[in-house]
This record gives sequence, structure tokens and C-alpha cells, in this order.
Amino acid sequence: IKELQRATRTIQTLCSEAK
Repeated sequence: IKELQRATRTIQTLCSEAK
């Protein structure tokens, strides 16, 4: 489950950068 949280955080960061 920890990996999923880390992946979610990475996706959020990518979304923020894309913005």
C-alpha cells in the first residue's frame, strides 16, 4: 500500500508541473 501512496504523490507532482 505504501507504493500506491508514493505513486499517487508522484502523479500529483506531475499534474502540478503540467499545470
